[in-house]
Amino acid sequence: MKTLNLCAAALALLLYLPAAEAACIDDEGRWRLDCEDAGIRIDDKALARLMDIIEMPRIALPNLIVSDVDTTVYWDAVEVLLAVGNIGPRDAGAFEVRAAVEVRRADTGAVVDQVAFSRSLSMLQAGKEELLYLGDVYVPDRDYDYDLVVVGVADPVTTSSFLGYVWESNESDNTTLYQCRVFGYAEGQGNPGTTRGC
Repeated sequence: MKTLNLCAAALALLLYLPAAEAACIDDEGRWRLDCEDAGIRIDDKALARLMDIIEMPRIALPNLIVSDVDTTVYWDAVEVLLAVGNIGPRDAGAFEVRAAVEVRRADTGAVVDQVAFSRSLSMLQAGKEELLYLGDVYVPDRDYDYDLVVVGVADPVTTSSFLGYVWESNESDNTTLYQCRVFGYAEGQGNPGTTRGC
């Protein structure tokens, strides 16, 4: 235990003072940077060797992601589904999945509709994925092309926790952005070769 404390203290000192070539402990147990006549001397190479010997504990946590967005067009309705996965080594408890969908006219960029969806999952096992039906959004007509912009979030920030309901190994990969186009039937509308269709 004393060796672990010594290594942790040396690491902290060297990280805090990166310009120091070495750190040492004098005969009275005080850390010093002037190490000419010190009893114990720890340089960066010795510290690296010590840290290789001592394995730092790692906590296995879930890692929730929105792995895919799926859309299907039924005339003026677009069905929106989110695939939510747990790529971490531990099961995730209850959490929410939210999505915001914006419908924009492709030629003008004007927003014609905004819809928010929320679903709850009671748990998600490690290494598993769940496909969630969120709901339908509607385009006003099929005379024009419309872009759908979907932002999906697994375990979003809540008012009670800035990490969401589930503590994860990586909180930065919970969000995905997806865009597709509903092509109009009017002549001259749509260009499936350059834009992903819904």
